[in-house]
Amino acid sequence: MVAYVSVELCLMGKQFHAVMRIVPMASFTHHACLLLISQSLKKWYCPHCSRLQQFKRYSRKQTTGKVKGKASVSAVSTQASLCDTICICKVKATTADRLVECHGSNCTNGKFFHLQCLGLKRMPTNHKTTWRCYICRTTIKTNVAPQSTSTPTTCSSSEDDDDDVTVVTTGQGNQNKTNVAPPVTSTPTNCSSSEDDDDDVTVVTTGQGNQNKTGPLATLTQDHFDLICNPLGWLDCDIIQQAHILLHNENLNIEGFQRPTLGPVRNFNIVSGEFVQILHTGNSHWVCVSSIGCPPGHVKLYDSLYNDVISQEIEQQTNDLLGGRLLSLVPASVQQQSNGSDCGIFAIAFAACLVFGIDPSHVNFDVPTMRPHLAACLRNKNISLFPST
Repeated sequence: MVAYVSVELCLMGKQFHAVMRIVPMASFTHHACLLLISQSLKKWYCPHCSRLQQFKRYSRKQTTGKVKGKASVSAVSTQASLCDTICICKVKATTADRLVECHGSNCTNGKFFHLQCLGLKRMPTNHKTTWRCYICRTTIKTNVAPQSTSTPTTCSSSEDDDDDVTVVTTGQGNQNKTNVAPPVTSTPTNCSSSEDDDDDVTVVTTGQGNQNKTGPLATLTQDHFDLICNPLGWLDCDIIQQAHILLHNENLNIEGFQRPTLGPVRNFNIVSGEFVQILHTGNSHWVCVSSIGCPPGHVKLYDSLYNDVISQEIEQQTNDLLGGRLLSLVPASVQQQSNGSDCGIFAIAFAACLVFGIDPSHVNFDVPTMRPHLAACLRNKNISLFPST
């Protein structure tokens, strides 16, 4: 076995040594068969020269992309060079400038802008289609009234005021929030969220109104009353909150009675005195908790389906109601329900006893009359003690 060494001269004039093959001597073939003679080579570079910058080869895709990009920039530069001055810096354009064109129909601010003058490091994504300079965007906003998907409720100030104040009321669900937009006496500051945004957003004012956490969730309909009178009907949050409101009206000194939807999200207002609150445990079950007759930080649990275990959800909701000051949660011995749907009825009945100064542990309710009694109280908007035996 011997090495067959070929010695060639690179087109750059450097000598190149390459060991082509290691084969038996009898297996050697002509140079022409090895494709090493100059007649069979168009362009050939040695590995050293082929790494030089001037001999690097680019794929067709890369070359096409670069040519298109340069052509696009060149077209903008060519148009800009026809103008006497461009940009906010008011200078003559050169072919080396990185420029972005304003697509405003009547741009009078320079038409072409240096990226550096705009504080941009790269071209906006819409620089070929809809990008507009600050002046053109501001002009469009001033002349075109913004479209709104909903009609806000507005009112004017009193006759003695010189300026009008627009009050815009918005709502999400049943939370009442009111934002007041004061009259603007100066040009607002425009802030762009990012360099790629088409339009600037002007923030006039922000605010968050007070949420009515003890107000009704909905107006009761006939469907609600059918649910109450149905022996297998499970009370929803709308019914529970309406009962809360009637109970609170009987004794305004007792706190609590907040919307039960606030418990799972830990958004109760902190109570500072005796309270009564109906909670949803998250497992289609209602319970009543109260601090009436208890030392500070101690709460009693009135559960019509108690199984010797207090769920962590009830403890956390009660602790949120007390602002993290819960020391103990003790279950009271109360009447138990005989089905899986009367928990809301019993929770309201327990709360009614507490409001009227009666210990629920000493009451045995007349179950068949509890649902009709609750329906009558809600229709008459006046609650009373539930019938007992």
